[in-house]
Amino acid sequence: MIDLTYSVEADTLILGLKGRLDDKTAPEAEGKIFELLQRNELRWIVDLAEVEHISGAGLRVLLTLAKKLSARRGRLVLCSPRPEVDEVLSVAGFNRIFKISASLTSALRMGSTSSGRTHAGTGGAKLGVAAAVAGLPGTSEILPSSLLPVSKVDRIADVILRLLDKSLPDADAPPSSR
Repeated sequence: MIDLTYSVEADTLILGLKGRLDDKTAPEAEGKIFELLQRNELRWIVDLAEVEHISGAGLRVLLTLAKKLSARRGRLVLCSPRPEVDEVLSVAGFNRIFKISASLTSALRMGSTSSGRTHAGTGGAKLGVAAAVAGLPGTSEILPSSLLPVSKVDRIADVILRLLDKSLPDADAPPSSR
């Protein structure tokens, strides 16, 4: 089971998750998040302090949220992950995609500054996540993303995800239409 709570502070939507974000709970969480996206806040913080476990399905929920916010020029910061959740985020390369803060207070500060994403932190990390979902080791050695423009790396990552039938949903499509 996953519980979602939210509040708005300093023009930032703070989403608190509690429980397990896995195959069983991800569809419900995604539906609730989609509803919250209708509020049109552009800055989001996802507080992971009470998330006990996150699976690939949970990671896809976070990627989908990031994609939807990015399409609106919004920002997403993750904060306060437990060590076991932080390890999953790191292994999946999310520490290169998202800003991850140790506390909600520092996340609020991060959320109010520019995203500071770099070439390697966008497409390269997305490619790394796609490879991790595919179970491909050493993807950076196979295809060094630093040699490619971000748009091409994003396209390659999308192809990998689609080939695995793990594609990210369209940013504007409601969860029920996918």
